[in-house]
Amino acid sequence: MINVVVVGEATLRGIDLSQDADFQVTIVTATELNHIIAQVTQAQANIVLLDQHHDELHAEVICSLLARQYPASQSLILTDTRPDFAMLARTGFSVRGYLTSDQHALLGKAIRALHSGEAWLPRRLVAEMLNRFAAGSLAA
Repeated sequence: MINVVVVGEATLRGIDLSQDADFQVTIVTATELNHIIAQVTQAQANIVLLDQHHDELHAEVICSLLARQYPASQSLILTDTRPDFAMLARTGFSVRGYLTSDQHALLGKAIRALHSGEAWLPRRLVAEMLNRFAAGSLAA
């Protein structure tokens, strides 16, 4: 069973995870960071889904805090824009994946990939990270 915590009620709008019997889905509606972290921890989340464009919640901040305070979870950010290096850097390089709106049908696959220790990042972004790493500059 994969414990999936969804931060924000609107995060899954238009996405159905009910077909995935191996997911235990918990929706966190808290808007204060300490309450979100507490609920993610209480749910023993394996995967945390965040919405890049949520009005009240900042996915990058939540992702970064989770990496420090509950490192057992992996974060996946849903976004309408193509992920880039600056987005990754704003999470403190703690996000494990981005899923764009045209990939929503692959959400189950992305969750399973993260749960098995993989990342869900565009190859172009991975190449840029490797190039920056080789050059000794991971600064945005």
